[in-house]
Order: sequence, then structure tokens, then C-alpha cells
Amino acid sequence: MRSLGIGNLRGAFNIRTEKIMVLNKENIMQLSLLIFIFSMPFGFKIFGRFAISNIGQIVSFLLLAPLILTELKKRYLSYNVCMITLMILASAFSALRYGISMHWGHIGFFSMISLYISYFVMCLSMNTSQLLLKVQDCFKVSAYVFLIPYIVMGYNGIVINKKAYLSYLFDDKSHAVIFFAFYAFISLGLISSSKKYVISILYFILSLTTTSRLGIIFIPFYLLAFYRENMAHVKVFWKKLVLLVVVGIVIGCGIWFVYQNAKYFSVFGRIGNSSGSTRSHLILIYYSLQIKFSNIINILFGTGPGSFSNILICSHMNLSEIMRDGGSYRAIINGVLPVHSSHFELLMDFSLIGFFVYIKFLWVVFQKLRKQKLIIDLLFFIAFMGAELFYSTFHEGLFYMILLYLYIRSLQINKEWK
Repeated sequence: MRSLGIGNLRGAFNIRTEKIMVLNKENIMQLSLLIFIFSMPFGFKIFGRFAISNIGQIVSFLLLAPLILTELKKRYLSYNVCMITLMILASAFSALRYGISMHWGHIGFFSMISLYISYFVMCLSMNTSQLLLKVQDCFKVSAYVFLIPYIVMGYNGIVINKKAYLSYLFDDKSHAVIFFAFYAFISLGLISSSKKYVISILYFILSLTTTSRLGIIFIPFYLLAFYRENMAHVKVFWKKLVLLVVVGIVIGCGIWFVYQNAKYFSVFGRIGNSSGSTRSHLILIYYSLQIKFSNIINILFGTGPGSFSNILICSHMNLSEIMRDGGSYRAIINGVLPVHSSHFELLMDFSLIGFFVYIKFLWVVFQKLRKQKLIIDLLFFIAFMGAELFYSTFHEGLFYMILLYLYIRSLQINKEWK
């Protein structure tokens, strides 16, 4: 009897120890993710391409590094080893073929991001709702915390200092658009009280204050999401009809106000003159495809991350079209010109295996969001993918946090999960 009692005590102690270890692991993951999220907006550069946000990403990764090294399953580890090896080989081949330097900073960034996201995907896909909700809460908390500082920043910049546009803390105002649009959508999906409508609208207004054309892509999808979220909570037909009329009146008044005060809305003036910019983006995509399919090594292995600008200079392609734009010319010379499309940049930089994994990931997330009828998240997913077709946040942590969030949302496991 005594030995049985000691055995029971040991068993209880082991169970308790395991629970503590799991709790600590979840807390470490949550802390790491919070650091990553709150460092996202600090995109201005310290030196070269290294930004404040990169410091947060490195700290986040180092917090998880012991867990990644000891717990990452063979399937995920094999993929990462394969991806990193192919990335280094591709960069080395481009260095030899075009006489350019290998971009070890980019290689390090994508290696770190790949391991980080892989670990979260592994843990989230096999764990209980407790970890899923904890990770989701990180995004929910940040939606509250970010709002007031950005409203103050926007008011100070536009009303007090009369600036034509704001990029907030980002190095590019288009990054700010995607950031604010992201929080406008997730506020509708994550926050349960009626204040979510106010928070969501404020975030979307902030996205428009950047006066970036990219914000226009999100407008129809946001209006659909906002209307859908309201309609989902209205059961009586006449109330739905009234809501539809109210939404129509609000949209009509907004259009009339913008029309009457067009001179204060420079973004719409820029849209009318956007053909040159759109053409430049299409030309860059065309250049990336030319480079990708110029030889069998590039097709199979890619050119390596961060190599686009350097290869353009050494490729002997006719760059007269893009050189007319002074900003693009300076970016090429400085080696920082992106493809201006996340999807096409990934296709050019990485192997066909890496690109296939990316497309498969997007397809799985899309199908799960659709089947579970998570309409708000699905609308944002479509708008985000459309925006990334002609713009690139591919080198920003923001891009990967959005993908991680959409993956989390696709893992709906009960009716309380929203």
C-alpha cells in the first residue's frame, strides 16, 4: 500500500511537472510573438537594410531557439534544412554567374523566419484550443494597444503639421496601409463587444491617411466585411433593410464629402495619374520573370534572396523603361529595388520547391477559411493577396505575421472560436 501511494505521488508529480513545462512553453511562445508583433511597425532603417523591427525579430527568435532546436519535428526540420541549403546554393550560383555578392543578411532573415513560422505551425496544428487562443490573444491585445498612439500620431501629422501623407513609423507608407487594413479587419473578427466597429473604422481611416493607392484595393472588401459582420447579428428582415439603407447613406455621404473636398484628398489625385507607376511595377515583374527563366539553375533553384537589383545591373537587359523613374534608378544603384510583387519575388528568389510550398500553404488556408465560413478573414485574405500581387512586404516581418494569423484563424475547432 505504501509503495502504491509513493507511485501515485510520483505519477501526480510527473503530470504536474509536464503541465508546468507545457505552460512555460506556451508562455514563452506568447511572449516571443508579442515582441515580434510590437516590433513590426518600427521599419525605419538603422544602417543599410537593418531596421529596428529586425532587432525585435531576432529577440523573438532567440527566445524560441532552444525550443526550436529540441522540439522541431523531423518533417519540419528537413524542409528547413532543404530550403536553407537551396537558398545558399542559389545565392552562390548567382554570385558566380553575375559577379555579385551573396546577401547573407537576407539569407539569415529568411532562415530565421522559416524556422520561426515552422515551429508555430507545428505546435498550433497539433495542440489544443488553449494555445490557439493564447496566440490569437496576442493579436487581439495589440489591436487595442496600437490604436491610441497611432490616432495621436495621425492627428499630430495631418491636423497640426498639415502633412500631405503619413507613413507613421514604417519606412514605406504602403507598409502602413497593409498594417492598418489588417487591424481594421481583425478587429471585426476578434473583438466581441460592439466597440469593435469603432476600433475597426478608426484603423481603416488611418490606412487612408497614408494616401497610398494600395489602400483603395481594401475598400470594397472592407465594406463587404463590415456589412457582413453587422448583418450576421441582425435577424429581423426590416432591421436588415434599415441597416442596408444606413450603410448606403453613409457610403454616399462619404463619396459626396470626398468629391466636395477633393483637393484635401491627394490619394485620389494620385490614382488618376497612376498609370506610370502601375506600368513600372509591371515592368519589374517582367524583368523578374526574364531573370527566373533565363537558365535552368534559376528555374530550379532561384537566384537567392535580395539579388534582384544587382542582377538587373549585370544582366545586360534593356532597363531604359525603368531608368526614367529617378527613384527606381537610385534604388537599383543602391541594390534595394524590390520586384514590387511578393508572389513574383518569391518565385524569382527561391526554388520551385519553395514556391510550391508557399502556394500550397495559401491554398490550404484559403480552403479552410472558406469551408468554415470565416467571411471577414476570407475577404481580407483575398484583398491581401491582391495587394501583394503588385506590392511587396515580402522582406518585412508584417507579411509573415499576417500569414501566421490567417493560419491560426483557419484552425477553427469549436463554436466559440470566432
